[in-house]
Amino acid sequence: MASEDEVINFDSPRGGISLVTEKGPTTTSRLLIQKAIPPDSGLYTCTPSNANPASIRVHILNGEDSFYKSSQYMEYAPK
Repeated sequence: MASEDEVINFDSPRGGISLVTEKGPTTTSRLLIQKAIPPDSGLYTCTPSNANPASIRVHILNGEDSFYKSSQYMEYAPK
């Protein structure tokens, strides 16, 4: 993936990384990371040109018996 100062490369050999954007009165974008591994942990920031940035810190753990799903939707209305 990318460290905290890198831009995500959607064409990387790792694969399984995509961005889904739903446009409307409020635009919603979701970053999908399939088969996430600990190096995918980090601070992810969405920085649209027409709205304030939003960030989320993601922690990927190994060896967990339970599956936890958490998400934060970064929704934007134009400035």
